[in-house]
Amino acid sequence: MTSTRVFVYGTLKKGIQNHHLLAGAEYVGEAYTIECFKMFNVGFPIIREAEEGGHAVFGEVYDVDDQTLSRLDKLENEGVMYDRKVAQIAFPPGQGISGGQDVIDHASLYVGNPKYWDQCKPAVYDKLNSYGELEWHP
Repeated sequence: MTSTRVFVYGTLKKGIQNHHLLAGAEYVGEAYTIECFKMFNVGFPIIREAEEGGHAVFGEVYDVDDQTLSRLDKLENEGVMYDRKVAQIAFPPGQGISGGQDVIDHASLYVGNPKYWDQCKPAVYDKLNSYGELEWHP
């Protein structure tokens, strides 16, 4: 069985409505993206690649099996509403998988598909945590 490392930043985080879809997944820790994104809110968050004015995104990392990844792809309507992409993420100092500030370059995350979201003109979400990272709260 294969495992995929997934970075989640919205409704899949602990304590939020879709977290149950990660049942059985291995929680790795809190992390943030190396790449900068813009975030939008349509009742749930959407991140989009930012050419300028973006920020790192704060979230959680899980190792998921193929069945769980398939459930996540279905939730995110992968290929239509979101595209699953591979990105670099980093763990805060002392919280990485080896206790340091680990950078992982093979974490999947869901990025809003411009062909879908450009039609909606979603509201910008710009709430930053104390580290200057976009952190979504419902």
